[in-house]
Amino acid sequence: MAATAFPLYSNNPNASRFLSGYVSPKDVFLGTDVNQQMYCHLLCGLRHFDLIDGIRAPYAAGLIKAFALLETHWKKLSEDLENGVPSSEVSDSAMRQSVIQILGGLDQICLRESD
Repeated sequence: MAATAFPLYSNNPNASRFLSGYVSPKDVFLGTDVNQQMYCHLLCGLRHFDLIDGIRAPYAAGLIKAFALLETHWKKLSEDLENGVPSSEVSDSAMRQSVIQILGGLDQICLRESD
């Protein structure tokens, strides 16, 4: 478990306050695969870029890794944003479903098809 997710695992009454400063859903923080988490954090951040006023990382190395992932996977991230669903590489079902809700999921695809 990531140290930053501790308030979400415990019965902490401040869990919702913890999440209020982030654009990623709770299931992304609770995921077990760091690479999938980072990919989903990037997707949610790109989807809600207008709500972001800062980027937080417990260590600078994590921030560098996030920018490297953005740099190497930008095409896939763009496709996922356009399609409204994360890449099939995101296999954690709870994380995947919560990110689909953020991205628009099937509704996004249907809107594009109707245009």
